[in-house]
Amino acid sequence: MSRHTNLAPKQTAFSIQNFFEGTTYAWGIFEDRFGKVRSRSSVVINGIWLNNTFTLQEEIIYDNERKENRTWHILFENHGKFTATCDDCISQAVGRTLENEILMRYRLNLKIKKRSLKADFLDRIIKIDNRHAVGKTTMFKWGVKLGELLLFFEKS
Repeated sequence: MSRHTNLAPKQTAFSIQNFFEGTTYAWGIFEDRFGKVRSRSSVVINGIWLNNTFTLQEEIIYDNERKENRTWHILFENHGKFTATCDDCISQAVGRTLENEILMRYRLNLKIKKRSLKADFLDRIIKIDNRHAVGKTTMFKWGVKLGELLLFFEKS
């Protein structure tokens, strides 16, 4: 019996609101710049509309049992462009939706142990079908790649 799914047609725009509204689950790994897996994580994402702003609430649990919460507030503009903010975002994130993908750039102030690290991020999420997507976030400091987060998303 085949478990193939209907892939998203290339001309379908990837709507952040349609894909992430409600509950979405994600699982992934973080690899350093040398390809060594440094951590694994699972994420529960809840997307809701609040006062004309699309809000993504992320609850992240790492393999060392550390927990992190982040809430993104997304404002949509014309032609697939959007901006987003969250508490640990240093400046406003900018992004755009293309055919089957979402691109977003931002800078975060990360808390790592007892230190903080300001790093730049480039997110790329590619829609596979109406319930699945794959994401790659590349992390940079002073233009040097620190590592990549690879995530697999499943809409409930």
